[in-house]
Amino acid sequence: MGRRVPGGPGRCFNLLSADWQVELQCGVGEAWYSHLLGNVKALADGELRTVAFDIAALAPGELRATVLLDGAPAANGQICFGNGWFRTDARGRVVAKVLPGERRLCFAPRDDDGTSRVYADEPIVVRPGDAIERTIALARRRLVVRVLRADGSPAADQTFGITMLGDVRTDGKGVLVLDPAPPWELSLHPATADVMAGRQKARRLGGPVRMPLDRREATVEVRLVE
Repeated sequence: MGRRVPGGPGRCFNLLSADWQVELQCGVGEAWYSHLLGNVKALADGELRTVAFDIAALAPGELRATVLLDGAPAANGQICFGNGWFRTDARGRVVAKVLPGERRLCFAPRDDDGTSRVYADEPIVVRPGDAIERTIALARRRLVVRVLRADGSPAADQTFGITMLGDVRTDGKGVLVLDPAPPWELSLHPATADVMAGRQKARRLGGPVRMPLDRREATVEVRLVE
């Protein structure tokens, strides 16, 4: 339970004696953010303590971008930047108000099911209070991954987790096709369900590999560590 502090912007809470973390939760534009401000140590029973946190470094910035996909405007879709999704117009223009930080933009069509997202090659840095005008050129690339067991046989019909993408499954020949392929370094891990159920430990099974950014299509080979 809390009440407004007279003459101040904060709140005063009746709390149990303990160590506490203070977290700022706020909406910025179309996104919701949670940010740890600091800790309150050893709060005693009946103690009244005043704490202050400087949030100047969290002043929102704004990204004003023209998004191109394979050279054409990424029209009437949506971008993810930070914690929010923002719509592009018919010219691929978008305005995103976000907290400061380094983030990688991705574009998805309106009917996206999570498999059609195209990511920017490099992250964008937004500083406190910045208003950034940027043209962001995205490229759709296709990466074919041949997955082999330690003995050289195809790892056919097997589910893996891939760094920052989720679970994927090889075909009958041990092949994964990532289309579009993300621009970051990828490694294979046990499937999420197997880790959650305790059937396997979270560890790297194969890789890393990376899509060459100067090509639109590439084939790589990954040999699993048994």
